[in-house]
Amino acid sequence: EERADALIHIGRMEEAEEILKAVLQRHAEDIHALILLGVGYYEADRLDEAMEVFERARAIQPDLYDVHNFEGKILKERRLCVEAEAAFSAAIALRPWLHDAPFARSQTRTKLGKHEAAYEDVLRAMELGQVNRSAYHQRGWCELILGHYSEAVQSLSRAVALDPERETYGRLQGLALILAGETRAGLEVLRDCANRGSLHAAIWYLGLGGDKAALVDAPTSEGTVYRFVCGEMDADTFLGIARGEQSDKWCRAYTLVAVRAER
Repeated sequence: EERADALIHIGRMEEAEEILKAVLQRHAEDIHALILLGVGYYEADRLDEAMEVFERARAIQPDLYDVHNFEGKILKERRLCVEAEAAFSAAIALRPWLHDAPFARSQTRTKLGKHEAAYEDVLRAMELGQVNRSAYHQRGWCELILGHYSEAVQSLSRAVALDPERETYGRLQGLALILAGETRAGLEVLRDCANRGSLHAAIWYLGLGGDKAALVDAPTSEGTVYRFVCGEMDADTFLGIARGEQSDKWCRAYTLVAVRAER
């Protein structure tokens, strides 16, 4: 099983699978082998097989942290957020001192619109040791949604410092600065993100009052939102289209841009 674990870590899943299946033929209820096999399937993006193995392990021993945590991850990837939240909660109850399940539950609760609870979870995860770019981004996103704009600026600035090339971090930092009253600084951040190739940043920059002439290297688009912020579509038409596209994860942000641009 140690060899299988090492093989999984270097991406040689087929060899690991062969070893673990041989173990399970001899000992069908070997929990460690089942968890390793499930993790291997998960890492190989074989989610259906991973879920089947984890369910098998849970039937043998229901109080396994790794099983609940990985089931949560699979459910989250499948966008079954209610079920994922429950799985992460079960994992947290078993090992409340670990940070990965609280962080994953924070992301899940954000998608469910449970922003206060999501914020509490990411703070908990960071207190338990998850202090990285993803954590600062998640904390900043929660603060932005909750209206804690100055705190969001600080969190997102830390995320940008840790990963300056991540477009999402810079774009949200720019928006947070504007919402915190630092409009000029925020527009400069959005402009720089746009000129590094971010269409979303270009849209936000233009929608929030930026000068189109400053976008020397920014991408353009024939899309609805870009046409609106460039003044090629009136607000009523744009908002009517936006309301009909609630499946688009950026629709709410675009609507915010439209409303602010009209003020």
